[in-house]
Amino acid sequence: MTVPSPFASGGGGDTFEKLAGARVLATLLAREIFAGLDLPLTKVGFQQRHAERLLDDIVVHGEQRGVARSVEFQVRHQPRLIASDPDFVTLFANMLRVLRGNADAVRLDTVRLGLIVAAFAPGVRSLRDLTERARAHISAEGFYAAIATPGHASDELRVRLRHLLRAKELADGTAVVEDDPEVWRLLCCLQVLMWDLEGSAASETTTAINQLRRALAPGGEEHRAQDLFDSLRAIVADLAPLGGELNHQRLQERLQDRFSFGPAVTVSSRGVATTPFGIDALLQRLGLADSVKRAESLRTSSPSEAADILGKVAQSLSDQQLSALARAFRDRQVEALIAAGRHAEAADLLYEMALDDLERGT
Repeated sequence: MTVPSPFASGGGGDTFEKLAGARVLATLLAREIFAGLDLPLTKVGFQQRHAERLLDDIVVHGEQRGVARSVEFQVRHQPRLIASDPDFVTLFANMLRVLRGNADAVRLDTVRLGLIVAAFAPGVRSLRDLTERARAHISAEGFYAAIATPGHASDELRVRLRHLLRAKELADGTAVVEDDPEVWRLLCCLQVLMWDLEGSAASETTTAINQLRRALAPGGEEHRAQDLFDSLRAIVADLAPLGGELNHQRLQERLQDRFSFGPAVTVSSRGVATTPFGIDALLQRLGLADSVKRAESLRTSSPSEAADILGKVAQSLSDQQLSALARAFRDRQVEALIAAGRHAEAADLLYEMALDDLERGT
């Protein structure tokens, strides 16, 4: 039986879907590494059920240095991640079908599953934590033993795991399998992105705006980043009903009559991406590469520490008269400060950056 997309039937939250799509396109336009894909984006598709993608809302593709990968994302605004919710059971059933239908690709890590949800959706943090813990173990036995150990995992995690096991039982029409290895494998390949996209201080929207500022031509275009983000939302609204796809070139072509673009400083979500300008080699020569990698590895687990490290990197680059690259890392520092709840410091830094722009006449 064909299951309609939650957005096609209105279940995903239309505004959230468009914001999520624009957030993804900002990364494509900036040529940056996308979280969950862990590669620079090369292509993005929307509503890809016609291409036999069961998790069809947003499908991302990436490639770098001979490594290629895709992630099928379902976008849900405020899902109820419990086995008594029929929509969640249907979603989990589709995840199982993708896992089973791509067993070799999942094992080789060329296909992943994904879920994009609002940052404050109930239960989503425990689901994300389960995926991270699953990937920390080389066997299902080790994962389940760790979750069951008192003091090692919270009751909330154990309850969430029971909901997943029960959802599989309902999806398959079989009895619950304790310590189910297939649920562990699903968690290992599931990428859960918790995105704060709504409101004037939304952290992921800020990230997208900063990416777009880096993509726009320097010397006068950067202030139009918000307009560009709004244009990306409109493109998502146009393409999604058509099941459309975009790569970097086609996306720029759709925007070039209104915006001017320059060479982007492509700072990745988990490190520094290779670019034609050799930024990673430059950071290595300056002795900053390890600091950058450490900061990016801490962005989720310890954003406050990441912000401090990024600030030191930016200052060092500024001291070397590498102002454009320093600015890119200041942007990352602002994002980390916001994620850490250090909003006053983020506001102060943004003010300082705006003053610097005025002094340089940009």
